[in-house]
Amino acid sequence: MSCRLVLDNPGIYKPGDPITGRIILEFSSRTNFRSIICKLRGREHTSWTETESYYDSTSKTTKTRTVHYSGDNKFIYINLPLMHENALAAGRYEYSFSFQLPRAIPNPYEGSYGYVRYYLKATVDRSFAFDYEDELSLHVVSPIDFNEIIQELQLNPVSYQDEKTICCCCCASGPITMDVVLEKEAFVVGEVAKIKVDITNMSNESTVELTLSLKLTVESKTTSPSKHYKYDKEYIQRVTDSGVGAHGQRIYKIDFPIPRSAVVPNFINCTLFKQWSVLKVR
Repeated sequence: MSCRLVLDNPGIYKPGDPITGRIILEFSSRTNFRSIICKLRGREHTSWTETESYYDSTSKTTKTRTVHYSGDNKFIYINLPLMHENALAAGRYEYSFSFQLPRAIPNPYEGSYGYVRYYLKATVDRSFAFDYEDELSLHVVSPIDFNEIIQELQLNPVSYQDEKTICCCCCASGPITMDVVLEKEAFVVGEVAKIKVDITNMSNESTVELTLSLKLTVESKTTSPSKHYKYDKEYIQRVTDSGVGAHGQRIYKIDFPIPRSAVVPNFINCTLFKQWSVLKVR
């Protein structure tokens, strides 16, 4: 006996796309079953181990143990019954199926501590016997859609200010102030951010250089046996310029390119993954 999934379009799927195909069954003898089901799944999963200390009251000593943390969530869970309890004679049978992907779904992701994946699964549920199954991964592409998160975006100019006082022995010199102005906070890969930095150095020391760096952080979360977190961090871009001399002032107008090669995960409607980017100016 064989159970096989065949897609009408084995290519790339996007949010909202239909997914159609067939389950092909071949029986070498009469077969009884409870149901034939085709399943569409979108799944996020996290997993890692940590070593922790605990007190053993029996030996009255501190010991270590390995704890496995995990999280699992199926953000798409659709079962399509194709046939209920029945018996089929030996032969070849085909059953068509059709699904539609939801619109607000995350992009597939493979990280250090987990993944986001899409797949189809065909199951011939047999009474008191092993089920016949086949599973097929789906290639889904779901880039970040600003229209889905427009309320969260800051598209107006924003400014930040910081001040630092340098101490030398017991005497404090004047402060160093920095004002940073961005035309907006939301950018896409391939875009060039226009950044204005105004530094006034009233101290007795020169600043060596100005550095702007953009760091992407991905947070992975487990839920069992408790909530734990891991972080993947990656520097996407770094730009430097010369510093400001003592008792000097300078205005920088910087073109900060967001590399087209940067991979920014889309975790919309995920519960186990988050991502954010931070621009650091120093």
